[in-house]
Amino acid sequence: MLYCYSCQFSTSDVYDADTKDDWCSNNLQKTDPSQTIKPCAPWEPYCMTSVTTMLNSFASISRSCSDKCDDFCEGVGYGTDTITCTDCCENDKCNDNSSLSYYLKLMEKQRTSWTKPLPGELVFNKKNNLKFPTNMLGWSNGASKTKCKWSIFIVICCLFTDIVIESLLQDV
Repeated sequence: MLYCYSCQFSTSDVYDADTKDDWCSNNLQKTDPSQTIKPCAPWEPYCMTSVTTMLNSFASISRSCSDKCDDFCEGVGYGTDTITCTDCCENDKCNDNSSLSYYLKLMEKQRTSWTKPLPGELVFNKKNNLKFPTNMLGWSNGASKTKCKWSIFIVICCLFTDIVIESLLQDV
């Protein structure tokens, strides 16, 4: 049976001295193990840690048992830049890391899927003979790459121009 730390902490929570979970982010080892370590169900083979940032600032952390391992970052929220990065492990109490270097390494995964494929995408791309990102964008040589960069630049300029024109019309 697997045992994992199980707690949550959010900077938006009000401090409550009776709640051990308020310190989930930094002092698990100092807390009574019966309060923070839980047995996992047979169908939960992973210990998971999820860290959320909002506008690049620490917002929350969650540690638990998990039935799946989503070892990547996911962004949500328009304009709030809320990103949750998840880390998984498979040994007893392995989701206890609370060092600053651990948090920084975990959050380095933000936006990497824009420049390199996620682990599941690697398998899919290899199986379908796709090379990321060049093959997916139709790049085959330097000339095509330059053409694509100009195309992206033109699209961005057109979008920006439409937004500016629309906002100017609203002011009239």
